[in-house]
Amino acid sequence: MKTEIHESELYQDKIRSQEPSPVVKRVWLEGLTYQCCFIQEQYTWEEARAYLQELSLLEGYRWRLPTLAELEKLLTKAPSQNINGEPYYMVKSFLDFMPQESIFWSASMENRFGVWVVDFNQGMYYLRDKTNRYHLLAVCESKLV
Repeated sequence: MKTEIHESELYQDKIRSQEPSPVVKRVWLEGLTYQCCFIQEQYTWEEARAYLQELSLLEGYRWRLPTLAELEKLLTKAPSQNINGEPYYMVKSFLDFMPQESIFWSASMENRFGVWVVDFNQGMYYLRDKTNRYHLLAVCESKLV
């Protein structure tokens, strides 16, 4: 069964300061809304979770880290190139927004120190210490309207 992905119109992104920042895109995938414009900063796992608690994209939405299973749905078997010619193992909707080193936190903990991350440069996932610094992807429950 093919996964259905829907892209939205562009919308204003308001983060922390409540001042409008550049317009970003959101993508719907199997009942979830993903923020498609990635934050270039890297965070520890705890910092990433705290950041998402303060995130205010689309009023009334509660953003979080995706689970490992949700991130796995974004992985592809073969790499695709973005507009800069860089290869990523990620569904097409996200390609042009990827940071160069594309390792992302999941919400899935293995133990009190280890959390699963997904590496879209290599097309794999692995366990990493919560104090390491990686990118985050904001996701929330939603319905396509």
